[in-house]
Amino acid sequence: MSDLDPPSPTTKLEPGTPPPSTIFPAAPPLGSLRRATLADIPRLATVAIASFFSADFFQWQFRHNTEYLWNITAFYEGYFTRMLLHPNHIVLVAEDGYSMLEDSDVQSIFVVKEDPAPPNARVIVGVGVWDLGPTSSRFGQFFPPPPESEEERERIRRTDEQPLGQGYDDRHGGVVLKRFKSLLKSSLSEHSTLDTLVVHPAYWRRGHGQRLVK
Repeated sequence: MSDLDPPSPTTKLEPGTPPPSTIFPAAPPLGSLRRATLADIPRLATVAIASFFSADFFQWQFRHNTEYLWNITAFYEGYFTRMLLHPNHIVLVAEDGYSMLEDSDVQSIFVVKEDPAPPNARVIVGVGVWDLGPTSSRFGQFFPPPPESEEERERIRRTDEQPLGQGYDDRHGGVVLKRFKSLLKSSLSEHSTLDTLVVHPAYWRRGHGQRLVK
């Protein structure tokens, strides 16, 4: 199991099934943001890779990225799937008008395989993953709806069976992640924390990151 895996809840819960007999506080207004769904997973992985690829940490974490491009995609799909299904996390997304030239703004050898969006379509360009904290009254409030397609159900099964992509260098990436998690536990354990924030480079400087952290 990787260090990106969240702690396992005491009760296994499925998408669309909040804890029984739970009354949640009113959901906060999201403004132009929205909650991610299982159908968004491929795009979330694309945005994460595009955002992280030029970072030194990414190159260290995925030392064999030229050999395992598809496993890097699977790694991020698995990560976001876990975050969506974890009862104490919420995954928020920012959207913007699709840029047909978005790939030219990514400094990577990664080739996006998803079908391009139609001109002027709204697409996900930023993702924020929040850990609500161990004492949150919203535990289980933000479960996604049940999977609507066999592809989504298969992705959940695949994530359970293959928790770590082959291209991930657990020895190198794990060192930094363990120290990061240790810092969170020691100083921020009682607070909600932002686990992940990514914005596709083609849509930088438009305020998406700022909206995701508010």
